Amino acid sequence: MSEIFESDVIVFLGTPVNQDEHDKLVEKIEEAGGTIARAINKKTTIVICDDISVDVSKATTLSVPVAKSEYISESFKADKRLEPKDYLLAATDKKRKSRDDTADNTNNDDNMDVDGNGTTTTVSTAGSTPDTTTSQDDQAIKKKKVVVDINSFLIKDNKWCGTCSAGDEIYPFFWTLSDRVGDDISGEIEWPTLEGAKSKFRGTVDSVAETVEWEEYEAICEEDQLELPQKYSAKFVYNPASSKPPSLEGKTTTDPAEPSTFKITLNKKSLSMITSAVPAATASAAAAVTTPPPPSIPLSFLVAGASFEGNLIQQFPLVLKITSRKSPKTVEGTIEWTQLSTKTKIKGTVDGDQIQFTEYEVFAGDGVELPVEYKGKIASKDTTKKDILGDDILIGDYKLDSGPKGKFELIK
Repeated sequence: MSEIFESDVIVFLGTPVNQDEHDKLVEKIEEAGGTIARAINKKTTIVICDDISVDVSKATTLSVPVAKSEYISESFKADKRLEPKDYLLAATDKKRKSRDDTADNTNNDDNMDVDGNGTTTTVSTAGSTPDTTTSQDDQAIKKKKVVVDINSFLIKDNKWCGTCSAGDEIYPFFWTLSDRVGDDISGEIEWPTLEGAKSKFRGTVDSVAETVEWEEYEAICEEDQLELPQKYSAKFVYNPASSKPPSLEGKTTTDPAEPSTFKITLNKKSLSMITSAVPAATASAAAAVTTPPPPSIPLSFLVAGASFEGNLIQQFPLVLKITSRKSPKTVEGTIEWTQLSTKTKIKGTVDGDQIQFTEYEVFAGDGVELPVEYKGKIASKDTTKKDILGDDILIGDYKLDSGPKGKFELIK
């Protein structure tokens, strides 16, 4: 997809009619190079709004066009950035046209004023200021996108996770960079839905072209689940102005006639290790907790200057739906996180009363860290039931790739 919105900072106003469709549109804009912002300011280049009752005065003041959402979809259809003024919201259309006409008259005939009376008039150029500022801001954003060093993200022990798609089949996998010497890399790949198969890979990084190529050449375990060797070619994709993590996106090149596509992203733990700039605690700060409290104060460890670390435990309701059972030992489905307005995909295996699945992809909403590994056992509230078809509870443990873990319970 061409980056048709590469120089744009876009703000959405109003409540989306369909949140899922809105989330997909936002993702598509970011993939096309656009930056989504929450508030209108001098950097904003386009405001998208379909509700004429929404206050768009700030956009009008800054001379930012307020276009209907069809402007975005039509631009994608044309595969180019169309003119927002051709898709203006009705409430701003009349005022915008008047402003455009004024600009046209000023540019095209220096001897005509706004009223067209033939008198030479000095026309204020204040309206051009937002355009100049926007251009400067756009250049800054574009520069920020370009200045990214791929080598900062492809370092030893970093983990990436994502999926490989072959036709209708989707296979989650974990890609761990175990070593790097110069441009040569090596590591391991884990396929959780292929009975936990693991393999070794080796390859090279092209820092100039921002590409990575590797060959999966040797099985570590579950060799019969893998077809080796396999060759992969990926492009490094990252926009610092976006909230999305860095990714490697590409296809397999072993069989050019039937390539599989894949996308893996740098997990949050690895990304935080790269981008973290939190300073360590100073000696003076530590010294603040050395003075003991007076005996009369209860809970003597709660002294001024003391600090504590821990976890806030919160339960998140979810709805798991099974969408496919392509074989007796496989299962696919979705999870809806009702409080987070987020939906994800899962894929796993079933062995008797044991089930193991991976939550690997967000397809609506945001706010869920992936991947998550689930291991559970099918049980029943009625302990007299023996057959698996009568069971109605799934209980077990989950673990995020970044470390946190806990327990889950699903009731039919």
